[in-house]
Amino acid sequence: MDGRTDGLSTYDSNTALALLKAGQPLELLGNFQVPMDDVVIEATKFTATCYGVNVKAGEDMSDVRVEVWSRKIGKKNITSAPELKSLPPTSEAFRENVKRAHIQAAIWKSCLQPDRYLLMPPSTSGFVMRRVKSLFP
Repeated sequence: MDGRTDGLSTYDSNTALALLKAGQPLELLGNFQVPMDDVVIEATKFTATCYGVNVKAGEDMSDVRVEVWSRKIGKKNITSAPELKSLPPTSEAFRENVKRAHIQAAIWKSCLQPDRYLLMPPSTSGFVMRRVKSLFP
């Protein structure tokens, strides 16, 4: 079983679960009281760790993508370039995925609460409103 969601990852889901159990923080997801940039930074560190990359201050998911690409291309006996789907997403795509996961986590965390969170406006949560009055990722 792998950890694939929306083409986001190729790491084993057991890796992610082990990191969560070991105390790798992913606490800001679903908390609207913190800035989105902080949520993205925390999610970047978590996802990078799943790919075996340590993120330094100021690095983003595109830096992680380059590191994973470099590791794959640097292997001996490589006969072709790694498939793009085996790489982490770009920073821009990752941020949109984090926004969607953020609002979903908030819904899950608050679903049994009598006074649910007021949800973020769709434009700040990775969704856009189209003319048909529906939200699209």
